[in-house]
Amino acid sequence: MRVLLDENIPHRFRRLLPSHEVFTIDYLGWKGKQNGELMAAMKVEKFNALVTYDRALSSQQNLQAAGVGVIVVVIHPKQFQRLRELAPDIQRTLDFLQPGQVVFIPASAPKPR
Repeated sequence: MRVLLDENIPHRFRRLLPSHEVFTIDYLGWKGKQNGELMAAMKVEKFNALVTYDRALSSQQNLQAAGVGVIVVVIHPKQFQRLRELAPDIQRTLDFLQPGQVVFIPASAPKPR
């Protein structure tokens, strides 16, 4: 699965999702793109998922049309240690994430069957 980490997710987090092809907005030179523009670029580049802290993104964009699933990480404070602890849940969620689906982690991470 091709996964994009939003600007607000630290670059080093990509190493914690080893079974996916993970890119960052910074690496792609997409920093500063607005959400609609970002979704369009993700569709063109065939990304499957976005990991973000942005809770509003899912209600502002047509994720189904973009063909992108979104994982919204809900933690406070936004510390890397806490994000790292959620890496297994995020990894597992990516394995099942569908286009247009929004999953809030830690609240609704799917459990393995």
